[in-house]
Amino acid sequence: ATLDLLDLRRRVRCSSKDAARRRPPRDSSPSWSPEQRFWEGLALLERRRDREAALEQLTMARDQGTGTLRIAATWHSASTLEKLDRDLEALDLLDELIEDSTLPFSTEIGVRLGRLCLREELPFRARHYLERALAEALPGEDLAEAAWTLARFHRGAADPANALGLLRLIRRRSFLGERSPWETWGPLAIYW
Repeated sequence: ATLDLLDLRRRVRCSSKDAARRRPPRDSSPSWSPEQRFWEGLALLERRRDREAALEQLTMARDQGTGTLRIAATWHSASTLEKLDRDLEALDLLDELIEDSTLPFSTEIGVRLGRLCLREELPFRARHYLERALAEALPGEDLAEAAWTLARFHRGAADPANALGLLRLIRRRSFLGERSPWETWGPLAIYW
């Protein structure tokens, strides 16, 4: 079955206001559909103290849902796990997503995986994800994020030549306009 990419984008980029508008009525919570559990989970994310409950709703939506609902619930579950400082569990969920190479935001997933791996001190796993993301990235923010994070890896590995090469790549390829913000502060990144 093909994915409805517009629906997927709407679900992944959903604002908390949109989630609150779509929130189901609370009186019938035991009989909620996966769709209703998804929107309830996103609405609960608005308040920090409700993150565990939000994760529970999103997990149920992910387990029972299909297609774009399952993918978006997996994305938001991983994000919630990151906020709860459960990075290794978030890594497992994002690994599920990146295996599906048809997703339009696979570069973003690769960068997120790389950052999580660096945070959890898994540098070579991080390098794998970041190099893959850099190879798939188009000029723009995705390329800049992937190159920037991979440069952090090389800097931590005492390899300044590769780090500087990646920073130069950002200056050359990430934005098309001559007067981009990267032109102003990008070169300063050399002095971390």
